[in-house]
Amino acid sequence: MILRFLVAVLSMLPVVAVAADRVCAPSPMLRVVTALDVPGARRDHFVRVPKTLYRYGERYGRIEEARNPESGLHLLVVVDEPHLWVADRVSQTGNYQRDQGPTFRFRAAIFGDPSIRSTFINSLEFGCEVAWLSSVGAARKKVRHETLGAVERLEYSEGNESVHLYLRSDTPSRLELHRDSQLRVAVQYLEYEAGLPFEPALFQRPEGIRFAGEDRK
Repeated sequence: MILRFLVAVLSMLPVVAVAADRVCAPSPMLRVVTALDVPGARRDHFVRVPKTLYRYGERYGRIEEARNPESGLHLLVVVDEPHLWVADRVSQTGNYQRDQGPTFRFRAAIFGDPSIRSTFINSLEFGCEVAWLSSVGAARKKVRHETLGAVERLEYSEGNESVHLYLRSDTPSRLELHRDSQLRVAVQYLEYEAGLPFEPALFQRPEGIRFAGEDRK
């Protein structure tokens, strides 16, 4: 089993088919702050609130949410394969899971949406956006985005679905998913820091949390 990350709902780890030879393992450490832009969602919807991802190599991941005023949850997800801790920092409780293998890789899937037909698009990961899109021949050109201004765009299409990755100095600024030429969802990159020194403490069991399931270690 391979753990996945869905930026919109951190308590879910969706299963996404990934080519066996396509492994995303950022090294040095990566830190990404993102927010979703969903057409039709109200401006104060929680999906628009920034979330932070740290990842390092194949094994390590950390996702930090803000407190959700609707659910009352303040979620933190920490992965040190094969260990996964999902904590609520309000109640100071959480759940522990152990990855049963046979592979032990943290997957930071950008979409992880079963309604997406393109396996490649659905398996895109934070930290490997530019490299993976370039490897499949995504068209690259300079464009002017209505909100970003002058940027470069990598565009990949498969069937009626396409992704547009907008870059400044080869760093992601916005990733859009289109279906039938209509924008379905966009990821706004608020911060993108690659090349950070590894901080082991970020990927350790969160302190002060009571975790159900730890007896299954």
